[in-house]
Amino acid sequence: MKSILIGCLISLLAGCTSTVAPSAAVSSQESISLPAAPRGEASSNTSSEPDRPDLAVVIVLDQFRSDYVTRFEPWFSTGGFNRFLKTGANFTSAYHPHSITATSAGFASIGSGLPPSVHGIIANDWFDRFEDKSQYCVGDSGTRPIGGASRTYSPVNLLGVSLGDRLLEISPQSKVIGVALKDRSAIAPAGKRALAAYWWDDDTNRYVSSSYYRTNPAVMAFNAVIPEAVATHPVWDLSGLIPGAMLEKVAFDPPELRKYKTNSNQLGVEFPHPIKDAGAFKRTPFAAELTLRFALHVIDVEALGEDDSPDLLYVGLNASDYIGHDFGPDSYEVADNAVRTDRYLESFLNELDRRLKGKVTVVITSDHGIQRMPEVATALGEMSARFDFRGPGAATKTIGELRPVRKYVEKELGKRMGFELPDDTPIAKRMIREYVSAMIYLNWPRIRELGLDGERVKGELKAIIQEFKEVSGVFTNTELMRYNDAPGDLERAVRLSFHGARSGDLIFTLKPGFVANPSAGTGTTHREPIEADQHVPLMLWGVGIEKGSYTQRVAPMDIAPTLGRMFGVNVGERYSTPLPCLVAVPK
Repeated sequence: MKSILIGCLISLLAGCTSTVAPSAAVSSQESISLPAAPRGEASSNTSSEPDRPDLAVVIVLDQFRSDYVTRFEPWFSTGGFNRFLKTGANFTSAYHPHSITATSAGFASIGSGLPPSVHGIIANDWFDRFEDKSQYCVGDSGTRPIGGASRTYSPVNLLGVSLGDRLLEISPQSKVIGVALKDRSAIAPAGKRALAAYWWDDDTNRYVSSSYYRTNPAVMAFNAVIPEAVATHPVWDLSGLIPGAMLEKVAFDPPELRKYKTNSNQLGVEFPHPIKDAGAFKRTPFAAELTLRFALHVIDVEALGEDDSPDLLYVGLNASDYIGHDFGPDSYEVADNAVRTDRYLESFLNELDRRLKGKVTVVITSDHGIQRMPEVATALGEMSARFDFRGPGAATKTIGELRPVRKYVEKELGKRMGFELPDDTPIAKRMIREYVSAMIYLNWPRIRELGLDGERVKGELKAIIQEFKEVSGVFTNTELMRYNDAPGDLERAVRLSFHGARSGDLIFTLKPGFVANPSAGTGTTHREPIEADQHVPLMLWGVGIEKGSYTQRVAPMDIAPTLGRMFGVNVGERYSTPLPCLVAVPK
């Protein structure tokens, strides 16, 4: 019984995070060395202070792989991505260092300079052991919806201090705002003290907010243009920006594999895509155009960048994530989205430059990448498959009704612990309580009921999962809460995703090419500490930025201390450091 209690206490330690040596700030499956600087130490090649923008805009392209920039560069406009590639700073080796490459985790790290192990947003969802229920990353029942929203959100679950929080400490008149399609993309980067955050509500097809923030009715007036914007685009067809012959070379989209794409909102799986409603519109490039129009509206209404107090705006372009999940990174859809988004960025940046010429700094990055659809990867000669570890559905009554992998794991774990789990065993007696975003939460009441040693249960379950050919690594929370001054690359990445009070009892990772099944055998996803999921663009342009192509390993977390140095604040603790692209201005 003593070992059971110890195991449970380890799982329930509130606020306990993974311990890793400061120098291990971290990695994908290939070695990624990210130097950790002490707070306040800059990697700039000068000791003078950098110039300060009146407005910093951080644009996060949801699910935008680094290779998209090089693949589609020949068809970019002069003022979109090329503005950064030709006249800004381009970091070609930017990697998210944490293992669970989820939207919320990436956006929170970009805004705070901290890994998920510290800011606490470990995934889009996790299982709350104390409340015995799933917890959404920005869910907050203590707030009221504003603007017709039906759900309530806030940054209440965000731990640590974000760039926006630090800026407002020294400059209370500054404005920090987040806008995006996804609620978590607007909320997570802006921090706990943000003035406002606005996101798209799927029930009302409007931009909404919550009572946590100060909501400006003049900003919400933008909703009046949404019906016309949707009606203007009844179909998404190829733009022709990439000529047909070249499209065949930069994409791999054979008709016989299109059945493995996901037909969301009746968009279909090939061009032309009918846009029958606002839900379908949201999953097309036109939603990125609308979000950027909304961002300009916010800049105008809130007069961002127009006084002596610097302002900070986060813009989440989430349509690319829906497109990538549904159609895959090799599709015509992803290619067309990339060049269309480039044109929308060009228009946005031209207008921003016109309004605030010489007073603005813009950053572009992504929260994560995406893996190929397994069927496409297989057709290209790569080893790939779907790995379905999903648990019981609402209608599942017995162990025998579980999907094959989970059924095998449950039965094998029971066998190794000395008891049988017949097919007719009630599902409530399963050994795994929840599986969320690579994390396994054990059924501790069942373990106590059976009088089992909790640590042994974890050890046996780890051994079972390690036997699957798709799995690259398995770690228990007990292992991750022990100090390790020399973890391997994979363990470093997992440690940066691990939070003792929120993460599962075990975390496992998959090898490149193996995709955690996102749906009924279609589409693709991200989640792993591998090249395809971690390697993203990182580009800066504008005030205080030195032109150049930089090849050293960096992380999107480094954006926060970079802008922080321009604003005169320290952020990111030992986990991130300013990027070496700041132009110094003599004191």
